[in-house]
Amino acid sequence: MNNIFSMIGLAMKAASDASDNTKKKFTNMCAYRQIKMITLGDKTSLGKAIGKEYRATIGIVDEGFANAILSKVGEQA
Repeated sequence: MNNIFSMIGLAMKAASDASDNTKKKFTNMCAYRQIKMITLGDKTSLGKAIGKEYRATIGIVDEGFANAILSKVGEQA
């Protein structure tokens, strides 16, 4: 999983400990716009990966990074 967080840090998902309201909000937005969404790690790990204190959600806008992350997540499942 550390390899995935490293990749996220290069790009700038929702954390497993995000509030139910946050998860619902982003799940609905992603479903409406047909955007893939995964839940991974916790807020501290996501924040640390992008050099911030903590983050409940982050978006990966680069398709290449997004596909690489999805590939790594699939390998660890």
